[in-house]
Amino acid sequence: MSNNNSNNNSYSNTNYEIPLKLTENLEKEDIVQKFVIDIKNNCVKLELNHKYNDQISINVPIGIIRSKKDGWILFTSKFRKDMKDFGVDPKHKLQIYSVLNDNSDLINHSDNSSISEEGEGEQQETTIEIPYSEWSIKLVEKYINLQKETLDLIPELWEPTEFTLSVRTILRIKNITLPFVGIILGPSGALKTAAVELYRNTKDTCYRDSFSAKSFVSHNSAIPKEKLVEIDLLPAIKNKLFLTPELSPTFSKKEDELNEILGIITRVLDGHGYESQSGAQGYRGYKDKHMFVWIGAAVDVPRKVHRLLGTLGPKLYFFRMKKVKKDENDYLKQAQEEKTKGDYTQKIEKIKSKMNDYSQWFDSKPFDYDTTLNDNKNEIDEKVLRLIIRLAILLKHLRGNVPVYETQESQGSNYGYTSASLEDPNRAITQLKNLARGHALSQGRTNVTMQDIPLLIKVVLSTASKERVILFDHLLENDGTLDTIDIKDHLLISKKTALKTMLELVILEIVNKLDMDSSNNNVFQIQLKEEFKWFLSDEFKQLRGNFGKEYHDEYIASKQEKEQKPSEEEEGEDI
Repeated sequence: MSNNNSNNNSYSNTNYEIPLKLTENLEKEDIVQKFVIDIKNNCVKLELNHKYNDQISINVPIGIIRSKKDGWILFTSKFRKDMKDFGVDPKHKLQIYSVLNDNSDLINHSDNSSISEEGEGEQQETTIEIPYSEWSIKLVEKYINLQKETLDLIPELWEPTEFTLSVRTILRIKNITLPFVGIILGPSGALKTAAVELYRNTKDTCYRDSFSAKSFVSHNSAIPKEKLVEIDLLPAIKNKLFLTPELSPTFSKKEDELNEILGIITRVLDGHGYESQSGAQGYRGYKDKHMFVWIGAAVDVPRKVHRLLGTLGPKLYFFRMKKVKKDENDYLKQAQEEKTKGDYTQKIEKIKSKMNDYSQWFDSKPFDYDTTLNDNKNEIDEKVLRLIIRLAILLKHLRGNVPVYETQESQGSNYGYTSASLEDPNRAITQLKNLARGHALSQGRTNVTMQDIPLLIKVVLSTASKERVILFDHLLENDGTLDTIDIKDHLLISKKTALKTMLELVILEIVNKLDMDSSNNNVFQIQLKEEFKWFLSDEFKQLRGNFGKEYHDEYIASKQEKEQKPSEEEEGEDI
């Protein structure tokens, strides 16, 4: 390796240039004279040395990234066009693309342009350092304005917005490197898509109406290998908020296909990139860290998805919107208010305006070293941390997978079980802590407090299957003890299915099995385990509020509707 290349790209010869870290292969090729961020001219500058017949110099403005939708794709496409025009070897182009993607965060944060197409000759904007206290006070003001506007115009939109703001904010917390995906659940027309699209034009977002899991790292045989990096989804969402307003088609795939899709997604959510091999394109992938947060929406989570996630590793978190029942008087009032509050579209635009005002201030770089929060200040009180741990442990058991098979030799239940597949709670503890930090910082706080716990409770009760939450609630309502008849009557199911359901809770280690003084061996009791007794407390009831209490009524209504259309699979279905 020549000293010339090493000197020029290890440290710039001016105070206005930041060198980009080259890949090992590109360093061995010894073709780069200079590959830097030119702060003064707000561009990325690439100079290739004499190994090419003529020295090549390419300058691409960084302002492209922020000036238009899909700015990063436009920025890298400009590099591709310029390198093609200069005749850069395809192998070298691929390596140069890797350097750009690996340094994307640094390049994004180095943009000092005012977003205008005629700004080349204008004085560059300078970032004003805002004292944290001033930034926090004003952020709270803008948060309250957003909350008030939402509650006044479309009140049912506020809870999912509070959740999505917390998820988005995780991206700004320094030292969090584990991607987070939060999916809003709600029936058609329940505003879940609106909750996602509020962020569509905010900073550092990547919006896709549809996508395939294989698009994270593409192996499309119709596209030359060196151009695939331009269409890969994984680098496009790196250090960004990924928005997907409709995931229901993904969840409704056939089980074999769904298993492959969820396998790819769960691997990507580890944050360590993704590498794959195909006969069409051979090896392709990314092995560096890929941090991102993901907000999606779906009608509901099918039972097969819960089952597969229990096997692959549960890394998705959900927030279930409340079903709002309206009668003709509610709709009449809504129509009459259009004169003063506007129609639905106008209401959404007003809320978006408040959201943009909030987001722009949040992203105004209040910290002198970064736009992220110093994680060292984001400590959690021991009592609050203990509650987060309890919630993570509960989630571990509620979303566990219990393989079941029918038998005539299981002491009257007619079902047998293998061991439950229960996750290690460490990851859930980390993710719930990160969500709590995001919730705190979204309101201008650097410390997690008890006021962050209600959101976590809602997420845990949304992430577990609705049927298991109904059973857990019934246990809490009966001081932690139920018998077979209680469950049979509460869920309108047969005694056989009630026994199966109770044994699942035993296998999931949520309850202990208690024998009853009865000649009927097919009836017994279950009692909540000691480690879950806090959920019987008034403190939990107060923190939870009424969230999820409607699940049972919805279940009964659905059950009664099914009884009018009997299904062969209804008997013995999972609860």
